[in-house]
Amino acid sequence: MAKPMKRKDFILPGPETHDHIAGSRKELSMKFWVQLTTETDEEGTLWHNAYTPDFKTMTQGRDLEECRKMALDLLYCHLEDRLPEARARKPRGPGWEQIEVTQSAMLALSLKRERKRQGKTMKEVADSLGVGISTYQKWENPYTFNATVQALEKVAQALGMQLQVSLAAKVA
Repeated sequence: MAKPMKRKDFILPGPETHDHIAGSRKELSMKFWVQLTTETDEEGTLWHNAYTPDFKTMTQGRDLEECRKMALDLLYCHLEDRLPEARARKPRGPGWEQIEVTQSAMLALSLKRERKRQGKTMKEVADSLGVGISTYQKWENPYTFNATVQALEKVAQALGMQLQVSLAAKVA
């Protein structure tokens, strides 16, 4: 088992880095538990709610699909600021399911967290890389992330870090 990297390493999350992130689970992405419930408001409108215990927050949608999307948006918002250890076990009670945050989304959010930690603006980083701010914004957005490995190497260097990428066998 590889040890977690030092703070200065900019890691693309992989199986060897996940024991310190997601308990004993080895995966290329992180999964967070959400509890889905329904309620009817005073006007008789049915709402689907999603509670995320890792961040102690709740969101809602008019149907389950919208509720799951809102829960993922909520996770992305919270993951911009910190990376908690995901709960390995299903919490007690009804309505629990896991929402996956993909590896590319995790990487986009880690770019944003590190840039903010260093007190840099998107424009400053984009200028140091010689790319437009709209290009750099895509790299920090978990929905539009499209950076190449070469671009990530440059971003890591601009942030005073090192990019580490690894491949591993699929976990069943």
